[in-house]
Amino acid sequence: MTADTSSLKIGIAGAFGFVGQHLMDFILRHTHHRICALSRYARKPEDPRIECIVVDLYSLEDSIAALAGCDIGIYLVHSMSPHSRLMQGDFKDFDFLLADNFARAAAVQKLRHIIYVGGIIPKEEALSPHLQSRLEVEETLGSHGVPLTAFRCGLIIGRGGTSFNIILKLVDRLPLMLLPQWLQTQTEPVFVRDLVFAIKQALEHPTPSTGKRIVDLVGTQTMSHRDLIHKIAKFRGKKRILISIPFLALGISKFWIRLISSAPKELLYPLLGSIHHHMLSQKQHQAPIEWGLTYTPIDLAIKYALVYDDVHIRAVRLHPKTIQLSEVRSIQRISHLHGRSMEAVVRVYANWMPLVFLPFLKVEHHGTNFTYLFRPLNLRLIQLEADPCSEYTRYLLRVTGGLLARSSQQRGEFEFRCAANQRFAIILLQRFKPALPWPIYKFSQAIVHNTVMHAFVKYLRVHDEKRQNQTTTKNVLKFRPPKSNSHSAVEDSNFEKVSSDRS
Repeated sequence: MTADTSSLKIGIAGAFGFVGQHLMDFILRHTHHRICALSRYARKPEDPRIECIVVDLYSLEDSIAALAGCDIGIYLVHSMSPHSRLMQGDFKDFDFLLADNFARAAAVQKLRHIIYVGGIIPKEEALSPHLQSRLEVEETLGSHGVPLTAFRCGLIIGRGGTSFNIILKLVDRLPLMLLPQWLQTQTEPVFVRDLVFAIKQALEHPTPSTGKRIVDLVGTQTMSHRDLIHKIAKFRGKKRILISIPFLALGISKFWIRLISSAPKELLYPLLGSIHHHMLSQKQHQAPIEWGLTYTPIDLAIKYALVYDDVHIRAVRLHPKTIQLSEVRSIQRISHLHGRSMEAVVRVYANWMPLVFLPFLKVEHHGTNFTYLFRPLNLRLIQLEADPCSEYTRYLLRVTGGLLARSSQQRGEFEFRCAANQRFAIILLQRFKPALPWPIYKFSQAIVHNTVMHAFVKYLRVHDEKRQNQTTTKNVLKFRPPKSNSHSAVEDSNFEKVSSDRS
C-alpha cells in the first residue's frame, strides 16, 4: 500500500536559506503540505501552515525534538559559517555532526524519507575537501535506515544563491577581470525553480526499495564559468573585459574575489577549492521519467533570476527569543578506530590524560563518572558525568562542575561519536561555558584543549599503527610454508628453527 502523500508535515532544516525559501513558497502555492521550519532564530511566519521551531542542529536532543510529528525531512544545511563564539575544527567534521544528528533524529521519529540537496560529485577520485564533505554528508544521511533521495546540483541559478550572488557582484563591480585558468572548467547550471519542483516530485514518489536514490539535477546547457560570467554581464547590460591568466594562483584569486564579493572566507574558500572540478552529471543518476521534469533554458533562467526572482517568506524574527548559541564548540576527528567502542575510546582517553600532565593531573573514576584534579592541591578542575543515552557508537559525558566550568553550566557536552560505517569518529566539546574571563580562556584553556585533543588523536593513530605492525610481524613469524617437492627436509627444519628462535 502506497503511503498517503496528499498532506504531509515536512521538516525543513535550513528553511530560511536560499533554497529553503523558494521551496516553502512553492509548497505553499502548489500543495496542501504543512511545513515545520527549523531555524536558529525564533520567527513568526504569516502563513498558518508554517510552524517555526527554534533548534540547535548541532545538538542531537534538539534535533530529535524538532522533527517530532514530521513525515519527511528535507536537509538544506551546511556548516561553513560560524555558529559559536569560538569554533575549533574542520568544517567537514561539523558538516558530519549536523548530518548525523539529522539522520539519527529522523530514525528516532520514524520519518518516511529524507531529501538532501548537495553538489555534483565528479568522477575523479581526488575530490576537493568541500566535495568530499558533501559526499560524506550524503552518505551519513542515508546511514541510519531512513530512505534517502539525494539531489546533486551544480551551480544553482537564482538570486540569493551564494555562487550566483558572487558572480553578480564581480560583474557589477569589475569592468576588467583577470580570470584564472580553472574558470574554464565545465558546469551545468540549474534554475532554482526547477530544483524545488524536483523536490516536490520526490515528496510524492517513494524512494525505491534500495533505500537510496541519487539524482544529478542539471540544466539544459553545459558551459564554463567564464561563459556564465559573460552571459550574466550581457543580461546586466554591462561590457566586461575577461582576460584568462593561466598562472594566476588560487590563493591570489581567493583574496581578490573575497575582497570584491564581500563573501565570508569560511563560505567562499571551500567553494573556490572545488571549482577546478568539472561539475558534470552522470547518466546513471538521471531523474525518474515519471517525475516529468523539464528544465528552464539557461538564458531564461538568468533572466528570471535577475528580473523576477525575488522570493521571501514573510516571517517576523523575534529577537528576544533567539536561541542561545554555544560559547565554545570544538571538534576533532579520529581516523583509526580498529573496532573500538566509544566507551573504550573514552577510557583510553581518561587513562592517557594523566600521563601527559604528570605530575599535575589526576583522574578519579567513579563508575561512569570522571573527575580531573589538580594533583598538588587536589583541586577539582572538571567533573564529567556519563549520560544514560550513551551506547556503542556514541558516548556522551556532561560537564557537571569544576573550577574551569561556569557554575551555571547545565548542558556542557563532551562527546565521542563514530560514524555508522565506523570508518572514523569525532570528539566534540560543545555548549561549554568557561569560568575564566573570555579573553583569558580564548588564549589559554581553549588553546590547551585543542592541542591536547589533537595530541590524543595522534596518540591513537601511532598506538594503532604499532599494534597493527606487531600483529603483522607475529603472523609472518607464525607462517609455515606448505611442503612441496622443491623443499628438502633440511630446509623445512631450518625454517622451523629460525621461527621458534624469533618467537
